Amino acid sequence: MSKLQNALVGGVRTVLGRVPASWLPGGTPDPIIEKRATLGTQQPRVDGPDKVRGAARFAAEVPMENLLHAAFV
Repeated sequence: MSKLQNALVGGVRTVLGRVPASWLPGGTPDPIIEKRATLGTQQPRVDGPDKVRGAARFAAEVPMENLLHAAFV
């Protein structure tokens, strides 16, 4: 690392306290990401076909009993 990068890293550590090395340039890789191959990779969208057909249920469409509505004007 350059002197400027070292100064920035030192400043970040001072301001934030202890910062994980994986957050900083040249840090060690995160062991959780290394252990689980799905983190940080593209995954198939299983909800895609339902959304295209209009069959997907969204949170706003879930019926709830005794739900109150309000509007601020």
